[in-house]
Amino acid sequence: LKKVLRRHLISTLVAASFVTIILASAIVAWSLYLRSVAASNAFQAERDKAEQRGVELRRSLYFAEMNLAGQASNEPGGIDRVEELVNRWPYGPDSLDLRGWEWFYLRSLSNREVAVVSLDELVWCVAISPSGEQILTGGASRLTGLWDVGGKPSHTRLATGRLPVRSVDWSNDGQWFAAGSTDRSVTVWDAQQRRVLHDLNHGGPVLTVAFHPSKPWLATGGNGGGCKVWNVHSGTLVHNIDQAGVLNSIRWSPAGQRIAFAGRESGIFHVCHLTIGADDVMAVEQRFQVAGHASGVFSVEWSPDGNRIASCDAGGSVKVWDASQGAECLPLWTSEYSSEVWNLRWSPNGDELVVVSEDGSVRILDAVNGRLKEDLLGHTSAVWGCCWSRDGQRVVTAGHDGTVRIWNSKHRYTNIHAFSESQTGFTSLDWSPDGSTLVTGGTHGEVMLWDADSGEKVKAFQGHEGE
Repeated sequence: LKKVLRRHLISTLVAASFVTIILASAIVAWSLYLRSVAASNAFQAERDKAEQRGVELRRSLYFAEMNLAGQASNEPGGIDRVEELVNRWPYGPDSLDLRGWEWFYLRSLSNREVAVVSLDELVWCVAISPSGEQILTGGASRLTGLWDVGGKPSHTRLATGRLPVRSVDWSNDGQWFAAGSTDRSVTVWDAQQRRVLHDLNHGGPVLTVAFHPSKPWLATGGNGGGCKVWNVHSGTLVHNIDQAGVLNSIRWSPAGQRIAFAGRESGIFHVCHLTIGADDVMAVEQRFQVAGHASGVFSVEWSPDGNRIASCDAGGSVKVWDASQGAECLPLWTSEYSSEVWNLRWSPNGDELVVVSEDGSVRILDAVNGRLKEDLLGHTSAVWGCCWSRDGQRVVTAGHDGTVRIWNSKHRYTNIHAFSESQTGFTSLDWSPDGSTLVTGGTHGEVMLWDADSGEKVKAFQGHEGE
């Protein structure tokens, strides 16, 4: 072996060198491989950490924005902000779906699956006849519109005065209707013959008219002229109740033995006890002022039993008064809000009040103690109109945001339907007598009928030339 090694020493050394080099290369390569794997693992770990941080940041952003949306949902008119925040987190197959129950809850607060109606003029007032077959409207065109609901829509245009019509009303038996204009005139029509019975001069711009529940009397009020009561048969003045300033609201008590009227500037409202003699001669037996509002009273409403009066004002106060004692109204409770309260209505059973405000809020109050029962979210700007269906199961609200909303009072006032007009607003509304149809008028000159169960528009009546 030694001889062989000596004989092949050089070859052996060369072979040994190659083996050493190969082993060294393998060791180096393995070392580099291990380093590469370690680096790759470290990179992947850092990448995973970065992705996890991204997910955590995105999740934090999601919950932060859902929290903001939740706060916005509690603010009057905040539904637009809720929609903006919720719509930033749509579902996508290629993106992480972070939506939880809070997303679906917040999205449910804004019922925006609505029909968009193109309108362009303003209707100030609307009232449905007791039979539900005709609709009376008034607006800035100085024409009063009379619409037949049944069959093919038909429209009769009735000349009123020279200036806008701000208030319309039907008598309880549907025999007459009246329209009050800012040119000081009140026009009374025979509903069946559609002819003018009387043109009455109130003495100041007329803002409110109201028929007596059983007598042939019409009360009128506005900017000056006091509260006047007219005999519809003769067109003569039955009684003039002197009152300075602007009257926003006149309401007869359910039995018709009392009348209440509210002033915009005085911060008080008046209640008059009436005596009705032979030949329907009316006299004011007793009159008293109800003070307690710090600013102008927008609306007064008698409870269905006639024992209480609700009032609201420009300062955001809602008050309920005991009117059962006769001599005076005693305050029962007061609720204060930060925005003007423009309108309110009693539920048919007298247990609740719906209250609407300039800031877009709609509230259901316990009529016994004023406790807030529900805060109805949906309107994004001022709400002008509200009323209950006759069975008390639904509340309807309308406002400047261009939507009319129906709420189900039997299911915690869930928003059943929203009727939308994108540019202008609704100013007035009313139910049909059977509660199946809703009539709306607004800042667009078109009167619409809606199916209250399905939310579908039934008919649209056009014809107003102005607001």
